[in-house]
Amino acid sequence: EVEIDWDIQSAINSLHNKRMHKVLDFINGGSVTDLEEIVKCLRQLVEYHFKNLYPDHYSGKTKNLGDFINRIDHAKVGSPLHSLKTSSVLSELKTLNGYSRRFNHTDSKIPTRTEVSTYSKRILGLMGRA
Repeated sequence: EVEIDWDIQSAINSLHNKRMHKVLDFINGGSVTDLEEIVKCLRQLVEYHFKNLYPDHYSGKTKNLGDFINRIDHAKVGSPLHSLKTSSVLSELKTLNGYSRRFNHTDSKIPTRTEVSTYSKRILGLMGRA
């Protein structure tokens, strides 16, 4: 029996950093050709960001961005999520969720560089990275 010492948090952080670098490289004019990959990275970056900000609210039955948006929609006054409900964050999350879901199916249209660039900048702004 072989025991492997693996730091899962470091692996997750490394993956997050790779995704962030892909998006930043794209925004800065890098040679990104797979725009659908950038859209997937955006969604994954947002999910990771909010999982870290709200670990108690992004767990259990909350498995993806859509579930998290639903939790924000139903947040009561006093809940940490309520402030997201009453700000532009909820609208931005809904917009990204709708946009990124379009590319989860093989019969969807291909994103354009302009729209991916726009969404990339909006998402980085939402995450405080713009």
